Amino acid sequence: AEKAEIHRYTADMLHLLFCIDRLKDIYRERGYSECLLKDSMADLRYKLEECHAVHGIWGTFVFWWFKRFYECKTFKLGRLEFEWEELEFDYNEELKKGAPVINCHIPSSGPFLPEQVEDSFRQAYQFFGFAQKGETMPLVCESWLLYPPHYELFPESGNMRRFFELFEVYKHWEDTKNEDA
Repeated sequence: AEKAEIHRYTADMLHLLFCIDRLKDIYRERGYSECLLKDSMADLRYKLEECHAVHGIWGTFVFWWFKRFYECKTFKLGRLEFEWEELEFDYNEELKKGAPVINCHIPSSGPFLPEQVEDSFRQAYQFFGFAQKGETMPLVCESWLLYPPHYELFPESGNMRRFFELFEVYKHWEDTKNEDA
């Protein structure tokens, strides 16, 4: 970035864009559709816009975030993004620490309609093989949207409140730095 006289955030985004060609080959080798790649890589645009909104620079300030996309671990299925993850705590008798669960991410990509969320959950249920086995899909979501004091801030009939109501908040903490505001 320094030699090219561009900002580090811009250089990081250019690097990620350059690597899409190789990722396209990996998707093809693994039998993933080009549509899945296109949808998943839309997160580059969301982070590009966030970087510009926050820092006034076209690029990304969360380069580390994309590792799991380029390792084919995170996929955008409809409105939401999903990945396999190990549960970090004991939840109940069936779900103990280390159990495989699906982690749900909420990209900053516009409206958050309940029907889009439900469609994303259905797609994840299919994509990760739960539908074929007829099993329940254990789903976790770590988001500032699920912080209990925020619930009352959401309009009663609003989409954010409906999303919140889909989950049981198991644990929460305060971020005194407020980095996700």
